[in-house]
Amino acid sequence: MRDMRLDTLTLRYWQNFELMDGDLEYLSELLIEEESPLTVQGLAHRLIQKRVEEEKAVWEDRKAKGVTYQPREAYVDGDRLVFPALDDAAGSVIGVRSGRHPDYARFDVIKVRMEGDREIREFAANLSHPHALNFIDVDEAPDLTLDDMSRLSETLYERYGQYVTPVLLDKMRESPEFVSFGEEWFLRGFLLPIEGGHLNLAEAVLDLAAGFSTVDEILRILEMPEQSGRAVQIFSLNYALGTDEQERFKFAGTESRMEWCLPQVAQTKALRFGRAPKDISQDHVLDDVVEIVAEATPRAEGTQPVKRWSHVLTFYDWYWGHLPYDKGAKELLVGPLLEGQLCVRLRLQFAGSDQAFPVVLYYPRERELGWWGGAELREFFEAQELAPGATIVGEATPSADSEGLYQIDYAPGPPAKLEMLDYEENGQPVFRRVAVRCEINENMSLRRSRFSALETLKLLDEKERPMTSSLLAAAFERVGEKVLRGLGIVYRASMADLLVAANIERPFTNTVLRAIFDQGAYPCFYREEDGLHAYDPSRGHVELNKVRLTMDEAILDAGSLAV
Repeated sequence: MRDMRLDTLTLRYWQNFELMDGDLEYLSELLIEEESPLTVQGLAHRLIQKRVEEEKAVWEDRKAKGVTYQPREAYVDGDRLVFPALDDAAGSVIGVRSGRHPDYARFDVIKVRMEGDREIREFAANLSHPHALNFIDVDEAPDLTLDDMSRLSETLYERYGQYVTPVLLDKMRESPEFVSFGEEWFLRGFLLPIEGGHLNLAEAVLDLAAGFSTVDEILRILEMPEQSGRAVQIFSLNYALGTDEQERFKFAGTESRMEWCLPQVAQTKALRFGRAPKDISQDHVLDDVVEIVAEATPRAEGTQPVKRWSHVLTFYDWYWGHLPYDKGAKELLVGPLLEGQLCVRLRLQFAGSDQAFPVVLYYPRERELGWWGGAELREFFEAQELAPGATIVGEATPSADSEGLYQIDYAPGPPAKLEMLDYEENGQPVFRRVAVRCEINENMSLRRSRFSALETLKLLDEKERPMTSSLLAAAFERVGEKVLRGLGIVYRASMADLLVAANIERPFTNTVLRAIFDQGAYPCFYREEDGLHAYDPSRGHVELNKVRLTMDEAILDAGSLAV
């Protein structure tokens, strides 16, 4: 391969990569031949291989004609040369003489009789001065061998695919012939005809399945042409559901587990006491007092993704079967496959068991925190005799990214009976004696011995719950120490106690809680000299300052419960 010095094996070639005439046509024929959609990475890989094979063919053609002319080389009578700058015209050397130029060292001039027209032309040779027609020596790695073109193209894609993929992606997006779903691309003209009747059937399947179904389950009901391949059927259905003009379908799957849902069904499935996922999601909307001032900082290159995540259950988590989508969970859990994907259905497998149960991960949106869980997670908490303060551990399985399967476990502890806070369906708080067999983090527990006053308080109503000032005032009243100052009462509490109380009725992060005091958001909430925090109702709840936080601090610090 050294005598070829292929340009397609160099960084310079791929850094300046552009599509040529016929490239998109080649990719179209490839998709037709494969009878399957391909990712842009797969298409780029095949295009790289095509470019190398084409250049290799040109070099082999030149070698059959003669030696490739380069001005720096010396030639003798009878040498047969090929001239790439002259459209690979060939000729034979019939004479050599000395050449002179005031700016150059001594060199040769060769006479060449060109084939075909018998014209005799002269060219510089044995020239030490740099010349554009000299090939640049390539320091080729030992793993680059033309004997295994598939392996060679894989290596080139690993090294230079970053230059090819975005160019190819832009061109396919501009072309009306190509359509995409997720990371896969196919030809619009070869999609299966999925019409209104098919979509109505798909909606019925999802409705009967309580909101979620896989593409395979839907295809079993639809009558697809028998001659069409499975991959084309799946892609065609996914594309049709994703482009439905009525927007009845939302994708809730992963790379390998293609799943869809009906939002109106999936978001209204009751969890407890009539509340549904849409109501839980509403609890995650940030109060207007929080102002997001910057985007999240990208993860530094070279850092390893999280494979194990832990979280201490708050009362809200335990009560509703809920887990936060914080920074660690984001690193652990599969990300959205589609832009704008609202949710994905995951499966959690208890450590040591072969049984898995479903949960839904709702991705964060603008001013809304993300979360994952559902009725089945609440049942898991009950079956394992967990309570607020228990440490939940999540780990990725080998099929986490493709199938959305994760392992769930908890920190075990000695069996015990504890009086823990609970709420009746009518909102009446009550302390129950419950059995637990898990380790309890006392900072996040709600034992009667610590918060007996909670039993006399009612839950906030639907208007008060979303308001940070109302939530924090209630937290002080529930767990704070009453102090008479002048003619009024002031409530004093530690940050740890406030965090526990604030997480009874909605998710409330330590980051936001601290920022309210640090940035002076309200006149009634302030920090005292002894380190405790105070609430003085007489000072009023009028907002003084916005709580300015970055995206990470506001949206992804939901698990920051350390105090």
